[in-house]
Amino acid sequence: MHESGTGNLVLEISSTPYIYTFKMYDWLRVDLDGSPRPLNIARGMQNLSFERKGEMVTRELISKPRLVAESDAYVLYHLPTHAEHLYDVHRYSIKSEVVVVTNGKVNVLNVVDGSGVMVEVNGAEYSYHYAETFIIPASVPAYTLRVTGATAIMVVVAFIK
Repeated sequence: MHESGTGNLVLEISSTPYIYTFKMYDWLRVDLDGSPRPLNIARGMQNLSFERKGEMVTRELISKPRLVAESDAYVLYHLPTHAEHLYDVHRYSIKSEVVVVTNGKVNVLNVVDGSGVMVEVNGAEYSYHYAETFIIPASVPAYTLRVTGATAIMVVVAFIK
């Protein structure tokens, strides 16, 4: 279960949101017809794990970022996910550019800080901005992420473990 309030950016990475995400409160938001958005509180309560508390939460559920690589151009952190999760996450803080190797896996990227990024794939260039999401196919062996503005950017990359 999770929630967020006004002014927060939430990046939800999930392979099965239809199974695990149940809104218990939706900040009084309405649907396109002006009606309150439906909540499935009973189903949400069935999916809560009440044994997940105390030290277990700290030990197993709170990701502990690990520095993987650092250079003058970028810093790469691994943001480990729970053992039951299908996916894993890397976070790049990029000052100039970095070449990312896909290892034959689809990469789902989101620009989470900074003005934007230029992505070079097989000689073609694509531009993405803050809060935009894009996908690099598994058939692409490597791609380049390049800062487009005057300040560093941060990009989150999700992929299957």
